[in-house]
Amino acid sequence: HKVFSTTNPENALDNMLSYIGTTFLCARAYIFEIDESHHMCNTYEWCAPGVVSQKDLLQHASCDSISSWLREFENNEVVVIRDREEIAHKYPSAYVFLKSLHISSFAAGPILNGEQVIGFLAVDEPNDQMLNLITPLLSVIGYSVASLLRRRDLIRRLHDLSYRDQLTDALNPNALA
Repeated sequence: HKVFSTTNPENALDNMLSYIGTTFLCARAYIFEIDESHHMCNTYEWCAPGVVSQKDLLQHASCDSISSWLREFENNEVVVIRDREEIAHKYPSAYVFLKSLHISSFAAGPILNGEQVIGFLAVDEPNDQMLNLITPLLSVIGYSVASLLRRRDLIRRLHDLSYRDQLTDALNPNALA
């Protein structure tokens, strides 16, 4: 499949999200990365035709609203919400978060680096019949996503090293060529 036919990890991530979104009949498929300051950023997103992107709205959001999901992710569990209204009382902050984004059904699996949760892969509004099929996929695909993210970060770091002076951070002669 074209997810694995590219050497560019960013293209592989985009291809993977497109495959998941179209195969499981979702409105959106996306990746959130969690930084050291406990904030999450929507770094990759695929949207079905006619669905408005929310990627730009979801940058540097606090993880506080999804703390219940993070506990499940730490246990390598998938979060499945078939109907947002069902979680209103038990998980009010997650309910408000989903409601603000007009998300009524949702599934997410952890992206782990070792035992540390570094993000999650999620889908919005998956086809109800497909929800049972996507759950096992989300429980295992996070390891592949983590590998692609590490490879992306390494490529970015190597790019910086090849074009910037390490002492001054100024552009070096390679950048000027």
